[in-house]
Amino acid sequence: MKASIVVAIVLICFYGILLSLFQLGPDTATQRYWKKNRNTISNYIQFSKVPVVFAGSSLTATLDFSDETECVYNIGLIGESALTGLDVIQTIGHKPRVVYVEINFPERESNTYLISNANGFLAKNFPQFIYTPPVNYAVSLLSSLYHFIKDAPLQTVDLGIDSDKELARTNEIALQKETLAELMPSNVLATKLSEFRAKINDLEKKGIKVIFYEMPVYPELSSSNQVMQVRRAFKESFPDNNFISSAELANGISIKTVDGLHLNQDDVVGVLSNLKDFYRDECRKEGYL
Repeated sequence: MKASIVVAIVLICFYGILLSLFQLGPDTATQRYWKKNRNTISNYIQFSKVPVVFAGSSLTATLDFSDETECVYNIGLIGESALTGLDVIQTIGHKPRVVYVEINFPERESNTYLISNANGFLAKNFPQFIYTPPVNYAVSLLSSLYHFIKDAPLQTVDLGIDSDKELARTNEIALQKETLAELMPSNVLATKLSEFRAKINDLEKKGIKVIFYEMPVYPELSSSNQVMQVRRAFKESFPDNNFISSAELANGISIKTVDGLHLNQDDVVGVLSNLKDFYRDECRKEGYL
């Protein structure tokens, strides 16, 4: 019995050492995105009492509301859709006045595992920590230990990224044009619209106003088959809700983007200026503007 206890203690200590060593290694891109998304959600669950919330994908994540943190919270999540953000809002008791819902990428599932993880002990108390299952440590431990001793970062290779940024951007836009030329399967879109409807009905029953918006993309992509299909479907499915069009958000701006989809810094400044016209009244009601 005593031997078993000793063995258990030794294993726990060894596992703790593995965790510590692994955290010394550089994060992978996937880990960085996961950590950013998890901490975005965790901070909202713990601290946010703002009247205005944005729920969306990585397109929304490019928007910087850092000057208005008392009024606006951005649940823009990399690789996710607004469905995840809507579930986050429903997770906590605080009711914002208005929720702005991005319609881009509606086909993505709500990431309930991410939300559960963000609402857990580690995310709330150790936001820099990334849990990695023990099965992954065989290679990671040796790699992390080596680079810790050598004090040298792991070298990463960005596959498919041309050294010429403009050429890479052009290639990305061409790829997006090809992808978005195809219509989304009607059954997939119908299923997702039903999910949006259920979540939005729940928010509206709680007295929360819901407004849709479409993030601007590269102009040629804005008129692609899939983008127009999604835009039309949301307007037909939610005729009683207000919509902020991508054209309104891009008014007076020559949208460039970094890859056809995500805004560059100049784009962000212009879009935020236009977007403020829509939510500033709610901030004024709370005395923030």
